[in-house]
Amino acid sequence: KLEKLDGMWAFAYFNFKNNSLIISRDKFGEKPLYYSLKNNELIFGSNLNYISTISNSNYKINYHKLESIIKNSFRTLFLNNETLFKGISSLESGTYLEFDSKKNIRIKKYWLPEKVKTKKNKSYKKIITDLKKEFFKSIKRRFISDFQISCALSGGIDSGSIVSIANRKMKKKIHSFSIKPKNLNYSENENILKVVKQNRLNHTFVNIQKNNSKNLKNLNDIIKKTSSILPTTTWLIFNELCKKIKKSKCKVVLSGSGGDEIFAGYYIHHLIFLYSLKNDISFNKKFDEWKKYVVPYIRSNKLKNFDYFKKLKNFNERKFYEYLDNNSYVKGKLRRKNILDKGINLSDFKKSLFTDIFKFTLPFQLYSMDNVAMYNGLESRVPLLSGDIYKYILTIPTKYFIQNGYSKKILRDLVKGFLPSKLLKDRNKIGFFMNIDDIYDFKDKKIINLIINNKFIKKNTYLEKIKE
Repeated sequence: KLEKLDGMWAFAYFNFKNNSLIISRDKFGEKPLYYSLKNNELIFGSNLNYISTISNSNYKINYHKLESIIKNSFRTLFLNNETLFKGISSLESGTYLEFDSKKNIRIKKYWLPEKVKTKKNKSYKKIITDLKKEFFKSIKRRFISDFQISCALSGGIDSGSIVSIANRKMKKKIHSFSIKPKNLNYSENENILKVVKQNRLNHTFVNIQKNNSKNLKNLNDIIKKTSSILPTTTWLIFNELCKKIKKSKCKVVLSGSGGDEIFAGYYIHHLIFLYSLKNDISFNKKFDEWKKYVVPYIRSNKLKNFDYFKKLKNFNERKFYEYLDNNSYVKGKLRRKNILDKGINLSDFKKSLFTDIFKFTLPFQLYSMDNVAMYNGLESRVPLLSGDIYKYILTIPTKYFIQNGYSKKILRDLVKGFLPSKLLKDRNKIGFFMNIDDIYDFKDKKIINLIINNKFIKKNTYLEKIKE
């Protein structure tokens, strides 16, 4: 059965007995899978370009989808199965599609982790012991390869734990790569060097040059060859990282993606956590811990304002909280549909994490990561995305996710002894990021004109306010 498989895949299986075809995608959507039904023919592939080439058709751009991304953020890219091209759909993660001999289509979810129930009587010590075994098992499986393996090392707990466990538990030596940002606000070099030194890693820092001509050419080439957009600057710098990895002769790149979504690592998760406890006896204590230990690190005034957050009307508004100010910059009415199907029987906090994993933040990361890695001839793997790990996480009471102002407290505790203690005690959240001003020179009129002369951008945004 498909739910018993672990890892990433996008495969097709043809049953010659009943002349039916099944195409399937892995549980978290690490590998993309697109399909189009045209003239009673099913065309499918892991790259949008494959479908247009096989069908010998020019699919029209889905401007409604682009409008949604501009108005509601890039995180809406996978709220439904529409793609950037009309007539081409994306198969959801944890799903298979059957195309029978009569050319009927049936789409079914084979994995429903949200049906798992919380187990309140399990001790925290037992939780950490169980998860540690699952985490070790997942990393070990992702190291099965005929080629040398690399890792994108950000300086956070997620990627740091992968290289440290691989090195110290499994005796695997891997080549790690990191970006060296010029803006110290986005630098995790100190943490990176601690992990490198502790594990005696072969490590490479990659410098990103501010070069409009080169960086625009790279961006244009990636978009053309993948028929996909790059939602944030993260994926431009990941492309530079992949270039270096490819030159090192590595064929596989590991990533710590998924850690923030599964274990609750974003600043917004603190607000959702507090909201879930608003009527609980522990609220005042948790709120004071957040104000004392977390708020000093937060740059966004919006993410510091719990009083405003708790007044939001519903789950949907709370998920779009960081983007509510978009109203000031975009024209027309914002269309924000409910981002979760009815019937998801989870607490608000776990429902939020579920949405981040399968709808909101992780899908666009995996989409971009696979596109950029494959563009560079690399295979990306994500050890934290294990079905067994996630199903176990859903059984854990909410109170354990954030403790004493520490996000991802469960992950911090299960990798204790593998990472430097200073890194485990670091509450600051930076992530794999680089300011766009360090990549493009916006004093150059050519790049400004490229933006302001775009008819679609003019139609949907107030450019003067954006320029301000």
